[in-house]
Amino acid sequence: FLQLTRQTEEIVRGHLAGMPPTGQLFVSFMAIPHSPAIFLPDGTVDTMRATYDSQLRYADKVAGGFLETMKANGTYDACWVILTSDHGHHGFDLPYEQHRRVPFIVKPPGGGHARLVDTPLNLWELGPFFREVVGGSDVAACLAKLFPEESPK
Repeated sequence: FLQLTRQTEEIVRGHLAGMPPTGQLFVSFMAIPHSPAIFLPDGTVDTMRATYDSQLRYADKVAGGFLETMKANGTYDACWVILTSDHGHHGFDLPYEQHRRVPFIVKPPGGGHARLVDTPLNLWELGPFFREVVGGSDVAACLAKLFPEESPK
């Protein structure tokens, strides 16, 4: 599993380094942090010392490396960047609600202002959002449809 994770990281970085700045859709799935490989922040595997937080720090390091590669290549500003997870934490050391919460981070082309949206969302609800955005609709208007209760009044 560790070898597969390392190979995937290398393939993704290589692709991002050579990606042209427009007209690309690139999706990468990496199963980190995830057992059976329990990562420490430096990327080593240690099932005795690793914690959920240390695995998150490793995932943050890998995602940060991808973003730095995009910035060095000049593609970061022109691209969508979407970071999420297929599930939340499965341990028994967090309340149930935190087990179900996963990150969903979106950076549209050209950047924008970050904000926290605390409204629960199912990933399948994103299909219409991306269909409209890719079709040329205003991102802010599409976000207001997706999260109407979070929109400025």
